[in-house]
Amino acid sequence: MRIILFIALIFCYTGTKAQYIKPFFKTLSIENGLPEGYVLASIQDKPGYLWFGTQNGLVRYDGYQLKQYAIPDDKGVPLIYCSIKHLHEDREGKLWVSVDNEGLYFSRQAERCFHKA
Repeated sequence: MRIILFIALIFCYTGTKAQYIKPFFKTLSIENGLPEGYVLASIQDKPGYLWFGTQNGLVRYDGYQLKQYAIPDDKGVPLIYCSIKHLHEDREGKLWVSVDNEGLYFSRQAERCFHKA
């Protein structure tokens, strides 16, 4: 009887020990390269990249580092005030970006430079 009780106590101890393992989360912030701490829109594209739209631009996260992308105006000059409101990827892999007061932009998956729609 003592052996059964001892084995039961061992199983109970190992089961409760597993509940204390905390999951790991990486927090992205301005210190990591995010242009602003407040994200307005986000999406994961087909290759697996995470895209974040902020009030100060568009950022891609590959799991290791952040990369900012410029959104050009009609003359090809990057926008100074670039508030991203919505992000969408269509069936062809184009990433569509809605910029507040500027319009709609898109980028093909292979090039990832943005054009006004």
